[in-house]
Amino acid sequence: MDLATSIKQTTSLPGAVEFSRMELMSGSAYHGHKDVLSTSMLKDLLVSPAHFMSALMAKRSSKQMDVGTVMHMLVLEPHTASSVVAIYPGPMNNADGRSFSKLNPGRICMSMQEYLQLTQGAALVLDSVFRGRKFYKYVEEGLVEPSIFYIDTNTGLHCRTRPDLHHPDFTFDLKTTRHLSLASFQNDAVARHYDMQAYMYSLARCIFEGTSKPKEFVFVPVESGAPFSTAFRPASMSFLENGKAKYEAALALYKACMTTDYWPAPTGESEIDILPWQQYKSNAQVFLGATGV
Repeated sequence: MDLATSIKQTTSLPGAVEFSRMELMSGSAYHGHKDVLSTSMLKDLLVSPAHFMSALMAKRSSKQMDVGTVMHMLVLEPHTASSVVAIYPGPMNNADGRSFSKLNPGRICMSMQEYLQLTQGAALVLDSVFRGRKFYKYVEEGLVEPSIFYIDTNTGLHCRTRPDLHHPDFTFDLKTTRHLSLASFQNDAVARHYDMQAYMYSLARCIFEGTSKPKEFVFVPVESGAPFSTAFRPASMSFLENGKAKYEAALALYKACMTTDYWPAPTGESEIDILPWQQYKSNAQVFLGATGV
């Protein structure tokens, strides 16, 4: 069964479209729906049910995440800059910088130099060409971060998605990354379950729009530092099918854990082995020959 057939069966079920809705809301309001499953929540489930429960109560933050948030804002929502970021004229890694951070809770604090670099990077992203058109054209034509809520008709579970850019013809997702090449980004995408995200977002959009053919899902990986190279990586059918398998497995696991109220952590005994390409090969003879020994 191909993806279009699978989605068609889902969206043709009685009441499927009635159970979906799109809303415009703040990021904090969206993430406050802890009782509605999101892609990030399902990613934690794929690690283990215990990781899922721990993540529900954890506040995630890292330098890499902050850079991604600011880049996202500069590309898609520059008018929200004052509420997202606080800019310090000097370096942040000293007492004055740390004091500045404490005086600006709830905002990402960064130096003026770093902010200007990201601003230049955002301009390069918007000027990048996809399918013969500058990316800023798609931004102008699309809807930034709409929240789509739906009920998965196979499990009855409530789910939500929040695409970066909901365009009439595409769904775009911006990713800051250190892995821009196709092979590197693909490996990173599978490891970080971007395939499940692409499928879930495509499914949510099909349910909301009442269609069986998903709009093309396009990742926009951007280097997290200069020169901020940008690429466009449309999700293939096999990529989406792999995400579908993860999505269904995660929902089934969540439903089982909810039924039993048991959220186990990974455990067990397994022997560590060396695979052929991991075997150590000594260079001692090369070194000894070079020294005349």
